This record gives sequence, structure tokens and C-alpha cells, in this order.
Amino acid sequence: MLESEIGIEQVIEDGGDGGEEPARFEWVQQRKLSAVREGLPGVAAHALRMSGGLGIVKEKPATAFIRVHPRFHPHSAAERGNMPAVKAKAAIFDLDGTLANTFQLVFDAFNEAMRAPLGRNYTPQEIIARFGIPDAAMIRRELPREKWAEAVDVYHAFYERAHDMVKPFPGVPEMLMELRRRKTPMAIVTGKGRRTMQTTLRLMKWHRLFRVAICGEDVAKQKPAPDGALAASSKLSVEPKECAFIGDSPADVRAAKAAGMISVAACWHPVYLSDIKRLEPDVCAFAPAEVLKLFD
Repeated sequence: MLESEIGIEQVIEDGGDGGEEPARFEWVQQRKLSAVREGLPGVAAHALRMSGGLGIVKEKPATAFIRVHPRFHPHSAAERGNMPAVKAKAAIFDLDGTLANTFQLVFDAFNEAMRAPLGRNYTPQEIIARFGIPDAAMIRRELPREKWAEAVDVYHAFYERAHDMVKPFPGVPEMLMELRRRKTPMAIVTGKGRRTMQTTLRLMKWHRLFRVAICGEDVAKQKPAPDGALAASSKLSVEPKECAFIGDSPADVRAAKAAGMISVAACWHPVYLSDIKRLEPDVCAFAPAEVLKLFD
């Protein structure tokens, strides 16, 4: 039992309250037992953390299973009242950390750009702390003006050259294809620069999926200001209250709320989970397929 590490309580076999054992449980497999011991990264662990759910961890060779009571399972969101009353008509997505797992590429490209002028490496935490503005602006903020052009060129060249490391989060391609099949208007609103936004959309073959793509260079105020979100809804010709804004960061949730949109936390990416929980988004989606429920 690893309750001290993952902050859960044991589910008593009679259901914990003297009643009969629940008729249905969901078993979620984690591939590596060590991952469980390190804090249960992955959808199942985040579902437990975010919902305050109860569970049992059973150990098997190189495998761990989490038994989650259905009341707390992330796919029971609609049953728990975790879906807003208004159905969405358009989907607005953040890009980095929501659709594509680009963080490591950004870390590596940023350090490649900083190596010659500064001779140092930044930690992932230091780079994440600088997120929220276009990539080129991040670089310029660290360097004297005479170093700007070369460092930005190095960053962009590395970003494209090493982009093969970027993968979509599991379930994202299927979610996007289903939204496209339903003819749901879709937009991107990202804080990154236009060049890297276009690179990622093109190399992921997503550039034809989105009617609108707004980058950090297109707005005067970055997220959490609602400027980008409101510009996207206007270009899509959909009222803000009928737009779902899906993102993994606190800035995304705040931007959605400020714009009067349905705020959807992309909880399949763990970096900001504890901060997002405090913001009380309208929906916590632990898998991309859950986003589709907003459009049923």
C-alpha cells in the first residue's frame, strides 16, 4: 500500500461505509512499478489526486494496477456533474503541453541558443518559468541586443531539426479527427511565436485542421489575458460562451474564464496539475476523449 506517497485512503472491501462492495471497478495499468513508487505519473494517478478518489495499489512484477472506485473515475465526469450545462460549439486549443508534448524540444532548443552567448544550461524549471511569451522574446530577454539575431536563428534551426522528438499526447489525434468529422470549428491559441507554431502544426500534419491559429505575436496581451481566446472566437464566428478552451496551464484556465468560455483543463499533461486544481476549471479532462463529451 503506497497511500503515504500518493495521498489516497484504502478502499475497504465492503465499500468503506459498511455497505456492499461496489459492483464495478476500473483497473488501470501502469507500465512500470517504479513509476508508482515515484508518485504515480500518468492518467490514473492524476485522476486520484484531482478527484480525491479512493484506491488500492497492488504490486505485480514490473507492473502496478490501481483500482479506482467508479464514483471517482475520470471517465465518470458527466455522472459526477463535471460537465457544464451549456454544450460547446467550437473548440479552442492551446498547443504546447495540450496537443503536442513539445516541452523537451523547447528546453533543448532554448539551451542550444544560450550555449554560445552565455555558456550555460537552464534547468527545465527555469525555462518553464519563462513561458508565456513568444520563444524569440524569451531569448531576447536573456541576452544583450547584439546577440539576439544569432541566438533566435539557432533556436529556430534546432527546433525544426529536432522536431521528430515531438509526439502528440495519446488520444489527441483521435480526438482531433473526431471533432473534424463532426465539423466542429477548431482554433489554436498559443503563446509561442508564429514560426515555431507553424513548424509544429505542419510537421504534426495538423495545419489543415484548424480554421484559426493565433500565436503570441498576434496579440498585445498574452494569456492569461483573454485577447487570443476572444480573437479566436470572433474569427470562428462562435460566441465565447459556446467555446470550450482546452489547455494544460493555469494561464489557459484563467484566459478561458476571463473570456467567458468553458474552461477545460487538459489534465493528461501533469506539469501544472496542482495549480490548475486550485483554479476550479469547469471541466477536468484526464484523457482527450473526454473533451468530446462537451460536443455530444
